[in-house]
Formats: sequence, C-alpha cells, structure tokens
Amino acid sequence: MVQQLATNQFIVNTKNATYFQSYNSVVCKIDKTTNKVTLSNHWDYSVTTTKYLYKFLNENTSLGKLNKKEVKNLISKGEIILLLLPSIKINL
Repeated sequence: MVQQLATNQFIVNTKNATYFQSYNSVVCKIDKTTNKVTLSNHWDYSVTTTKYLYKFLNENTSLGKLNKKEVKNLISKGEIILLLLPSIKINL
C-alpha cells in the first residue's frame, strides 16, 4: 500500500517493512520485525526530504522527536543504519 504524505513524498507499506520515499529515492526503511531503521546516504538531501523524513520517523518509530543532530547521533551509536547507497530497494 502506498500513502502520499505530500507532493513527491510517500510511505510504502509491505509485508516486512515500511519505507519512506522522497521523489524517486527510497531514503528510509523500518523493518517490521526488528524495528531497525535504515537510511540511505540521501536522507538529508534537501529541506523537504528531511522535513517529511522526520515526520515519518516520529510517527513510525519510538526513537523520540528527531532532528538532524539526533539522527546523526543515533547513526554514530549504531541505532540507525546508514547505507552508502543513494536509495534503498523496496522488497515486496
């Protein structure tokens, strides 16, 4: 199922994960089994992408109210996985 958050901002739900897509790039995945968050390296590509990414994370995780500093902190602590890829593949 696909839900549109705003123009060019989407949430994609599959059996195993929930994804956040900004324009043509999937920038975030939340694994439904482990609740582990994975970000692509384009997670902070633009103000619009980060605005809706934080909204997505705040509504779909228990990581607290997030901002750029806190996301970077969670990445450095290993609580959020950062991929060196510009987009995450959606597995149906």
